[in-house]
Amino acid sequence: MSGSAPATRRRVGRPAGTVPVTDRSRLLEAAERAIAVHGPTVSLETIALEAGVTKPVLYQYVGNKDALVEALAERHMLRINAAVARATGLTPDSRDRVRNFVAAFFDVVRSDPNLYLFLAAGGGSDNQPKHNTSFADQAARPLAIVLARQRVAADADPAVATTWAYGTVGLLHHVTLWWIREPVLSLEQIVEHVIELMWSGLRGESDPPRRSRTTTRSPAARTRTRS
Repeated sequence: MSGSAPATRRRVGRPAGTVPVTDRSRLLEAAERAIAVHGPTVSLETIALEAGVTKPVLYQYVGNKDALVEALAERHMLRINAAVARATGLTPDSRDRVRNFVAAFFDVVRSDPNLYLFLAAGGGSDNQPKHNTSFADQAARPLAIVLARQRVAADADPAVATTWAYGTVGLLHHVTLWWIREPVLSLEQIVEHVIELMWSGLRGESDPPRRSRTTTRSPAARTRTRS
């Protein structure tokens, strides 16, 4: 009989030569790293490999792809909301608060565009509409509170806050998808463009004054007026 020590049996679900990672937050961090490197179409196998575990371990501590998307979306929105809270608390001016909100949103997205695309696509799962709604809820609800407080402070009706919050999130979401795909504008430029629309663009305050009716009427019309 050989005197060598018996080989240690590897536990199921644990790749050879690795330390099992059972901390959920560390698994989510590994998922974010894998998405950043491999893009928004990354597979669960690649995420598990990045974490040093097998898929059964990933399923055990995080869940399926839908659960992974929900968990990563929650982490991402916590970052955005924290950045927004810090930025909007720096100034009492309403327009500057809106600008800081938009800048903080885009700054977080710029730090990891692949993660945003992964979440926007619902991780490539069949439940994309559900994920999109959940993502919008997590973004709009804190914003609605801020807008309502701002409206009350301005002695205006706060009932519009929720509608405006979801509208703002929709605006930012689709501009973000375009900006990631075609990054032709700097962060500062994209923020200013969005602010111009949100603050005064729809009311036309930034438009040059229109020419008077006299200068735009035809000579025949002016003749009829004089007669």
